[in-house]
Amino acid sequence: MPLVLAVALYLIMTTWRDGRACLARGMAARILPRQVFIDDLKEHKTPRVAGTAVFMASFGDGIPPTLLHHFKHNKMLHRTVILLHVRNENLPYVPPQQRISAVHLGSGFHAVTARFGYMETPNVPRALRQAKSAGVPVELADISYYFGRETVLARGTAMPRWRARLFGLIVRNARSAVAYFRIAPERVVELGMPVEL
Repeated sequence: MPLVLAVALYLIMTTWRDGRACLARGMAARILPRQVFIDDLKEHKTPRVAGTAVFMASFGDGIPPTLLHHFKHNKMLHRTVILLHVRNENLPYVPPQQRISAVHLGSGFHAVTARFGYMETPNVPRALRQAKSAGVPVELADISYYFGRETVLARGTAMPRWRARLFGLIVRNARSAVAYFRIAPERVVELGMPVEL
């Protein structure tokens, strides 16, 4: 492999790694504890509509930024809200009986963890069917998946400007999480969120 190509690949790969790390730190700083959010909803009698909303949650016991963004603009929530964490395990396959764990948080909120091995492609709809059989009240026929679509703005100080621009280009061209998780596109709502790096 020519040296120029090797250097270019190295820059792209390290920019992706460092950009994702900066993005994760930025998102983690905006996390609101679950119980604070749920208690606030109860206190203010937030309107709820029929159906199930699934928000991808990658930050432990916090409310995902996508949910906060959705709530900020719509001032309402679905009757059932699932905070779904997809965890990749360090084994090839996860036995079906160990795939799902769920915690009822109150007020229609459920924290669901779906575990997949490194030889498996995550199938979120199948995992949610399994969560339903485990007692999570998922309305599979009336489900909406909410994803954040980050727009990287090269205005911050987390990365050099040229790397932030390169990272933004990579993000725009990355494989869709919807396809990766095997979710039907007509069930997906994407919310744009600007992120400064």
